[in-house]
Amino acid sequence: MSNTQTNRAAVATNTFSAIPGASQDLELLWVHVVYTATATVGNRFLEVDILDAAGNGLGDWHNAAAQTAGQAGYHIEFMQGAFRETTFDANHIVQTTIPIGVIVPLGCTLRIRDGANIDVADSMTITYQVRTPAA
Repeated sequence: MSNTQTNRAAVATNTFSAIPGASQDLELLWVHVVYTATATVGNRFLEVDILDAAGNGLGDWHNAAAQTAGQAGYHIEFMQGAFRETTFDANHIVQTTIPIGVIVPLGCTLRIRDGANIDVADSMTITYQVRTPAA
């Protein structure tokens, strides 16, 4: 039987990192981000990365939707089996596919960030769910 954990964090910066599997491998089920961009000019492109202990990338997922300066409350959803969308809809939501069965290995970092690194004063609220893989 698997153990599911839902985690939430609010950060006043454009990068969030966590080590959800500090004691074991964990399967990443989904990530939901509400992103607020400052007035600093530039397009933000949100991505989810898994990094090993040395900071090397093991996988990354992103979409082609840009969030521009001054836009608040945009929702970026990284979900298993969702369509890869390229623009925000009228409700400011975009979905990005992550593969089914993505594992965040023991001791690795889950990072959510603006890949364009426009302004560290941007902010976001992140909710993500992981579970212990079935034996």
